Amino acid sequence: MKKSLFAVCTAVALLALFAGASLAAATIPNFSGKWTWKNEAGDTFTINLTQKNDIIKGSHEATAENGAKVDSSNGEISIYGKYVDGAFLVEFRSFVSDTKGRAMMRLEDKGKVLLWQLVNYPEGEYYIPQGNVYMKKVAK
Repeated sequence: MKKSLFAVCTAVALLALFAGASLAAATIPNFSGKWTWKNEAGDTFTINLTQKNDIIKGSHEATAENGAKVDSSNGEISIYGKYVDGAFLVEFRSFVSDTKGRAMMRLEDKGKVLLWQLVNYPEGEYYIPQGNVYMKKVAK
C-alpha cells in the first residue's frame, strides 16, 4: 500500500511539474516581428525579432543625426536573449564599435508596444538609443 501511494504521489507531482512548465511556456508573450521607433530629431531604431519559446534572436538598425550615422547588423543576428521574469534580457552587438551591450525588452499596452531599455551600454561609439524606447510593431 505504501509503495502504490508513493507511486501515485510521485506521478501526481510529475504531472503537476510538467503542467506547470508547459503553462509557464504558454504564457510567454510573442515578441516576434519588426518593431520600430523614431524621435523628433530623426533618429530611428528598428529591430527584427524571432522568438522560439523563451529564446529570442534578431537584427537591428539604428540611425542618428537624421540618418547620417548608421549602426546596422545588415540582417545578421545581433540580438540574442532569454525570457526571465516577464521580460527578455538580451545581449546585443553594436556594429559601429564592435562591442556588446545588454538590454531589457518587455511588451506593454496589451502587446502593442515593445519597451527597449539599455541595461549595460556598449563601449565606444554606438547609435542604439538610450533610455526608455517605446517601439511600435510594423504591420506585415
